[in-house]
Amino acid sequence: MDLQTASAILESHGYWIAFVVGFAEFAGFPLASGVILVSAGALTAEGTPNILLVALAAAAGGFLADSAWYLLGRWKGHRVVDSACGLTSNPGACVTDVCRQLRLLGSSFVLVAKFFPGTGNLLAPAAGIAGLEPRTFLPRVAVALLAWAGIYVGVGRAFAGEVTTVLAWVVRFGPWAAAAVFGLIVGAGIWRGVRIWRHRRLHPHPEVGSSS
Repeated sequence: MDLQTASAILESHGYWIAFVVGFAEFAGFPLASGVILVSAGALTAEGTPNILLVALAAAAGGFLADSAWYLLGRWKGHRVVDSACGLTSNPGACVTDVCRQLRLLGSSFVLVAKFFPGTGNLLAPAAGIAGLEPRTFLPRVAVALLAWAGIYVGVGRAFAGEVTTVLAWVVRFGPWAAAAVFGLIVGAGIWRGVRIWRHRRLHPHPEVGSSS
């Protein structure tokens, strides 16, 4: 696949691709979403697809995933959050840490949490278990997701020349690059599964207070 083919695919299916990327990122799938969105932003320099709609589609996908995690957090409590925490570098503390930040900073933490490593994926289930109201959480996380997607896509558009040069080099090694990416995805998936299993075995459920 050459760069022209990649551009054609993005032109035809760019909004759906952005939506799936946003959903996968915040659903917990191992995906280099930032790289994909930066690349998509660079390829919009030709005028299609529309850069604003690409960012909106990615944010919409993330919003769907976050809404599901949030509702599951309210419904299933720690069983859901434990699964999410197994994906982080510090699974034993992640529930209490995120919920403590929600209690201390209130709803304003929702607006910035997407930009903290290890927190973005945990925010929605933690907000659900902490009792943050839907009317408080959902509008704010929508704004945060728009900012998250807009920054990545905007950086790609701003540095379109440099990004497309790198992409052109990468596609020259298409089969090898695809094999490497597939291997990384499979390895990351196995690693995350092991982290979830270990967390459930080794860590009891912490008590978490509520936040309004």
